[in-house]
Amino acid sequence: MPVFSFTLFVEGVDLRVDDQVDALFEAGCGDALVGLVDGAGRLDFDREAASLEEAVLSAVEDIESVDGAKAVRVADVGPALTPAQRTAAAEPGRAFAARRGVRPRQVAPLRTR
Repeated sequence: MPVFSFTLFVEGVDLRVDDQVDALFEAGCGDALVGLVDGAGRLDFDREAASLEEAVLSAVEDIESVDGAKAVRVADVGPALTPAQRTAAAEPGRAFAARRGVRPRQVAPLRTR
């Protein structure tokens, strides 16, 4: 199944409070990076789903299952990653190449005397 990248802006939760961030995690938002930008709460998702619509709607449901939390805007919708790109991105030093869709160059170790 493809992985879709997108951002949801949220209101009604204080993302500086560990208990509220933990509640989002427990609600199913473990695939999101949580943060604040100019005071606005945001969750940057990389969600596996059959379609972009399914990915976004399931993330909204997860967010809104937390008491008081509301998803107010979707932004930064990116393309789905292929399985090869996901594998490459999971390996240290290969994430940049995976985002560009290129294979990283192989470098031989330095020989010492």
